[in-house]
Amino acid sequence: YGKVGSSDILGILPNGKFIAVECKREKGGVVSEKQKEFLGMIVKNQGVAIVANSIESLQEKLNGII
Repeated sequence: YGKVGSSDILGILPNGKFIAVECKREKGGVVSEKQKEFLGMIVKNQGVAIVANSIESLQEKLNGII
């Protein structure tokens, strides 16, 4: 259930911004067109959209945001 293409993790950051995290495996993980559209919608509305292939890459991307 849910919107086709919606990210794996959704939430609100401490600064009040919406965040969407799309989780992909390190090798062969591909972001679908629907997922790209969803992430684009988040960014268009001043949210944060991240594609992460490990907890380390997620932490690295979050460092400049929170």
